[in-house]
Amino acid sequence: MVSVLSAWGAGDATVPKDVLILRSRTSEDWWHLKHWWIQNRPGAAAAAEKHPERAHLSLRNAKKRMEQGFTQFHWCIAQLIARSVPSEIFMMNQFSAWKDIASSYKVILLPFPYAVSAEAAAKLREAAESGVRIIALGGCGEGPVDELGEPHKGGPALRDLVADGKITVFPIDVIGTRNSAELEESFRKVLSEALAARNGPSLTLRRPGRHDVQCYMLEKSPAEKLVLLVNYSERDTAVDLGVKLPPGTYRMEICGLEDTARGRIGGKTEFTDEALKNFRVELSRDEIMMLRIHQTGKQ
Repeated sequence: MVSVLSAWGAGDATVPKDVLILRSRTSEDWWHLKHWWIQNRPGAAAAAEKHPERAHLSLRNAKKRMEQGFTQFHWCIAQLIARSVPSEIFMMNQFSAWKDIASSYKVILLPFPYAVSAEAAAKLREAAESGVRIIALGGCGEGPVDELGEPHKGGPALRDLVADGKITVFPIDVIGTRNSAELEESFRKVLSEALAARNGPSLTLRRPGRHDVQCYMLEKSPAEKLVLLVNYSERDTAVDLGVKLPPGTYRMEICGLEDTARGRIGGKTEFTDEALKNFRVELSRDEIMMLRIHQTGKQ
């Protein structure tokens, strides 16, 4: 499979620019330190003895909240993987790495924007004004402190962006309340609406029942895609796959662990971009499959 992928030029392929995830380790660290200090500040133990019930709850809550940023980031990643959403992760505090590409994505996702620099906030406004949809997970304020952990003098860095409707805040509390199917579905709807407003997702995957199939996609060009499917289920299954492509005619090659074959849809080996918006792929138990979809003619 590796040699086939090399022949297909997988090394030159990139992730479709659907979602840019800006992880902020600075936010996670300053939040962690803040809640550590609540537990260990001078007088905390004495206050706990004087008001045992109230102090106990406060200290317990602080200890519980220390890992909130880390937990919220990983919850966010799990939602994207489960829904096969093409995405890339950049560190928000490494501003130079993402500042020139932010406006090229359909959606920017902020898993935990607690510490946000003024320059990052300005670049997010620029991206939003170019049409990029921005979703911030709640639970930590609107960027109340800067990258050094100091409160912004003019108020939270993202407050005006939220007030202007440039950022959608998804209310979430993965520490205070348990995760639920309702919470995941609410997030799916918010993300789906944001992607739909930007010409829709590059890849869709619909699974029947509870079958565990994961799907990832790279692209060599808008008209050439490489799709990886992995069936983690304990049974054979089938999934409905959708790939967004420019108008034209296409062929599909299938690579498994042992051989390659020409892909078929409805018995045909050549099909239109419309047919590739929704087609079925059958997978054996534990099967790994790679698809190469490439254009053979334009309309």
